[in-house]
Amino acid sequence: MYADPVVDQYRLMLRLQAAALRLGRRAWRNVRADDLSGSWSYEVARFLPAMVAAQTDAAFAGATYVAESLDSMGSYVAPVAAVQYKSLAGVASDGRPLESLLYSPVTGVKSLISQGVAPRDALAGGLKLLERNISTTLADTARTASGIDIAVRPQVGYVRMLNPPSCSRCTVLAGRYYKWNAGFQRHPKCDCIQQPSKGVDAARSEGLIADPYDYFNGLSEAEQDKAFTKAGAQAIRDGADISQVVNARRGMYTTQGGLIATREGVTKRGYFGAQQAEFKKVQGSKYSQARTARVMPETIYQLAGSREEALRMLKQYGYITDQGQVIAPIRGEGFGFSGGRKNRLGY
Repeated sequence: MYADPVVDQYRLMLRLQAAALRLGRRAWRNVRADDLSGSWSYEVARFLPAMVAAQTDAAFAGATYVAESLDSMGSYVAPVAAVQYKSLAGVASDGRPLESLLYSPVTGVKSLISQGVAPRDALAGGLKLLERNISTTLADTARTASGIDIAVRPQVGYVRMLNPPSCSRCTVLAGRYYKWNAGFQRHPKCDCIQQPSKGVDAARSEGLIADPYDYFNGLSEAEQDKAFTKAGAQAIRDGADISQVVNARRGMYTTQGGLIATREGVTKRGYFGAQQAEFKKVQGSKYSQARTARVMPETIYQLAGSREEALRMLKQYGYITDQGQVIAPIRGEGFGFSGGRKNRLGY
């Protein structure tokens, strides 16, 4: 469910990004392979004012749409301070000057050419980097302004909303309520958006807190495989917890024996790591102190001789949890929630 101001905000950002991308592409056409630094520095100086103006518009939109969104839901909260949105223009997402970020694609082009890539192909790669930087910077500027405007409104947080099609990393964060001081996790070109809400109870009553499994189940099997990988999607269809599957991919590596494993979740704080620690405690000194490798679903499906064995291994390696497929909608300052739901296996 989206309030109209959220839809309007998303569409406005698309227009701002499209306009800035057109100017960026036009500027990039004037880059010369025989004078990469000189030609692009000249174009950046010409393009920079337009990009700063687009950033200013994005910041203004982000700083104003929070009030409109809250008001549309009948839960307006007055701010205790005004957002100085203009201070967000001219600065990249990582804090460096915007000019430095816009120049960086040429550095990438030089690196590619030094590796033997043809200048034409290297320039094409540089354009993709420029496009990513432009889109991500404008989206981040709007989200940062929104985050500040949320912070100056007592008892207001936000729910993270998807703009489908969405990647697996965004899907597992969708529909969660975050307090005012929770940063917005994003990847390059992420177009997810904040839906302001006056507390988690209000978010629930407004139907904003969503179940990522609803999005997953709304995809075709082919779309699930594309977004979550074939093995990852099959694991979720078999009852694995969606967050365990997606987060495990962050620490993937190949063992000496050729197995695909992950370093994610192996500490005592992780679900799999906690299981291992408890097993060591029960077994005592007889148990090997070497950390057991946590293999990925790809390896499990490769090794399992039957579906029953695959499901047993999915549970053994922490992809099927005792709580079932977990929905965790609250994040932020001191908050934690684990609302388990039974999966197909009844765990």
